Amino acid sequence: MNLILNKPNYCNNDDRICVQLLLAEILRDGRTVSIHDGEEWALNGASDLHNILDSLASTGEDLIEVADKLHHVLGKFYLIYCNGSEGDPMICLTDYTANAFCENIVLKVEDRLSEVAIA
Repeated sequence: MNLILNKPNYCNNDDRICVQLLLAEILRDGRTVSIHDGEEWALNGASDLHNILDSLASTGEDLIEVADKLHHVLGKFYLIYCNGSEGDPMICLTDYTANAFCENIVLKVEDRLSEVAIA
């Protein structure tokens, strides 16, 4: 996966790496996301990576709600930006739904981060 520079806006590079790897895993198999920025739903049922990245980090936090093709919610991921993540991108991902789907996504992101660090 090629990372998109400077996206999302208003967060540090470690957060960007985490968010982009997270979204790459989430968006597989036709899944969509809705983004709550702590104030309102900024995006609903989106699958376009660029649109999603543009909707993130307008506030200091985001809730990413993931749905399948039938619009069933699979889980949620809670992000806090610039949360002391310098050197550890996973710090941005502060919480997620405790279920097999979300736990599997987090494990995949952690694996991908180890590949990025080696490269």
